[in-house]
Amino acid sequence: MRVWTPEQKARKKVMDVEWRRLNRAKYIAYNQKWLMDHPWLLAFNVSVQRARSLDRMPPWADRGKIKLAYRFAAYLQQETGVKMHVDHIAPYCGATVSGLHVHENLQVIPAWMHYPKSSKEKAECRL
Repeated sequence: MRVWTPEQKARKKVMDVEWRRLNRAKYIAYNQKWLMDHPWLLAFNVSVQRARSLDRMPPWADRGKIKLAYRFAAYLQQETGVKMHVDHIAPYCGATVSGLHVHENLQVIPAWMHYPKSSKEKAECRL
């Protein structure tokens, strides 16, 4: 494994930014293809951003285990053909309880089971 010096890291970053500027269309096409091949990672990133905005993701949350839940949902969806969602057992903001965005509070369920629940939660959260 290569160990980068701080100077090498800084130089590589500058070179990467310049390459992306000069090859913008190729960079965008690559990212779009990559996201199509990894939809679970996009769902994970959106969930992390939402949890942060609601201040529901503590610093000690294990991002690797949270990411695994989204990857598992994508795997089940691919294998079964049933759309799957990663659901919070205790919602972000409920009338009586408010859950955190941590792996212990996540479950993978079919989308048809999640839709009624998420509509109720959105009304409670006022999102």
